[in-house]
Amino acid sequence: MKYSVINLLVQTVVASVALAAPLEKRAPKTLNLSFDVVLTNNNDTGVPVQSRDETIQIQYRDLQYKTQITMGSNKQSLYVALDTGSSNLWFPSTHVTCENGVSCKSYGTFNEKTSTTYKNLSIPIYANYVDGSNAFGYYATDDYYFADGTKLPNLQFGLITQDGKYSGLLGIGLEKQEDTPQKYPNFPFALKNAGIIDHAAYSLYLNKPDAQSGNILFGGVDTAKYDGDLTILDVANYPWVGVQVQSYTLPDGTTHELQINAALDSGTTYIGLIPSVGRPILDALGVDDSGYTYCDSVNFDDHLTFNFDGVSIKIPYTLLFTDQGYNMCRSRIFLEDNDNSGNFFGDTFLQNAYVAYNLDTLKIGLAQANYATASNVVDFWF
Repeated sequence: MKYSVINLLVQTVVASVALAAPLEKRAPKTLNLSFDVVLTNNNDTGVPVQSRDETIQIQYRDLQYKTQITMGSNKQSLYVALDTGSSNLWFPSTHVTCENGVSCKSYGTFNEKTSTTYKNLSIPIYANYVDGSNAFGYYATDDYYFADGTKLPNLQFGLITQDGKYSGLLGIGLEKQEDTPQKYPNFPFALKNAGIIDHAAYSLYLNKPDAQSGNILFGGVDTAKYDGDLTILDVANYPWVGVQVQSYTLPDGTTHELQINAALDSGTTYIGLIPSVGRPILDALGVDDSGYTYCDSVNFDDHLTFNFDGVSIKIPYTLLFTDQGYNMCRSRIFLEDNDNSGNFFGDTFLQNAYVAYNLDTLKIGLAQANYATASNVVDFWF
């Protein structure tokens, strides 16, 4: 989720690349969290989408990946959106005030007064999102419970009392991106510190486009879920967890240089590019600045390829363009407001990639996704 917050700190890591493969296979400590694919533009009632066929209007693929969490001594359950583009676990209080007509209680709330292990840290939250919405509240701690009864004690989170979002967020980015003056072990690092996983690292698998669910694997890599080798990239020097994109290749085989940093952001439902980068790509695709083109000009057998140092990810036109009716198709590459906004490779890109994020070593493993039912989980080797 791309957002701007007070005291946002910029990562200072150097980008490089190496091709690697698992050095060993062993049984790593892992935690597998499944998530539901939920449409936010057509379904804000708190019910995960049960079908994604043509009877549902999904042209914009305006969705979130909702995972269920359980908090507090009385094990209260609610859904939060999985977000690699932020770093805090936030969710609404039972006493929250929803802003701008948003149904912010739809996916559950937390009643802090009924949990005997709840502790208010009296650290305020004032967050302003790029889309203009806000979230206000304060930080607290309480126990987090897994399905098997295992407890992650005293996990820090934000309890929101004034909210402009449809649901809470499970931000799993770098600690440096936390919206607080005093950094703390967020979810991936808290799992590591508790000995539940060996690395503050996870692998994201969104599953095939018509899937109703996917999963994020903390502490391990599933080698059955991607094609070829996993290429290892350094995390870019960027405000969000991302990598450097070298170029893109059009269906006619021509390659155009980019040399840009881009966030790999599960909280974004499209590819968002700054105007100076995005306009030439839209022009090459025959798309206007609003993202539209005539459907009969699109060859849906084609694909657009983004090239990284050592790996290329193909995005089929069937996912890159959506039919709006009346022979009008819309691209899912959008222009950001200005060149200071940032580049975001969201669902449109991530749907086609297997991405392993190692926050300990500041490395990212990247490969073309393989929509396989098989599984072969190994430890992080990079």
